[in-house]
Amino acid sequence: MSNNAPTRNEAVRVFASELNEAKVTYQREEDLDQQNTPNYHLLPTGKGANRIVIMGALTTVTKVKDDPKTLRSRVVGPTGESFLYASTYNPDALSTLEDLKPDDGSNELNAENVQTVMVIGKPTIIEGNNEQYVAINPEKVIISDGETQDRWICKTIEDTLDRLDAYENENAPRQEYAEAKYNFNHYELRQKVGEMTNSFETNSSSNAQPTTGD
Repeated sequence: MSNNAPTRNEAVRVFASELNEAKVTYQREEDLDQQNTPNYHLLPTGKGANRIVIMGALTTVTKVKDDPKTLRSRVVGPTGESFLYASTYNPDALSTLEDLKPDDGSNELNAENVQTVMVIGKPTIIEGNNEQYVAINPEKVIISDGETQDRWICKTIEDTLDRLDAYENENAPRQEYAEAKYNFNHYELRQKVGEMTNSFETNSSSNAQPTTGD
């Protein structure tokens, strides 16, 4: 038996529009001797993600199960929405989401209570209504702010463009696997990223203070 201790994988910054298409999973050959072999979700840009980090507005928190207690939450980001499933197996995330759940028994957070959050966790596949979709098992849900989200967006734009460049140059880490498994519109993703980049540049220009002479 191997004595190799599992190490925590780096969390990949990814937008919802790419993550939501990552329905193919695999295990790395070099990890097969570990007691709990990690699963990776194959991103359409040809990179594997065992852990991810997203940011957005937390808009709903709904209890969907009592045993184990499970909350389903929706986070709306710049390119789409992501769904979280936090249970007693994710105590930190579950505690945070319970605190943010509306006290009046509703599931929707009103405009005053919507929170910007950072979510670190593992993608997973949810089966339902004859379809599959990608959700997140959150390790942590961190209440954040717009400035931090803007920095996350900028870094995620950079990371996404790097992955797109690698894929288009046919040197992504899982190039052939992604080509075989996905019919994904990489050009559309690049367009969305470009629009966000232009928006940031426009906002930066409009917020710049004019200089005056003495």
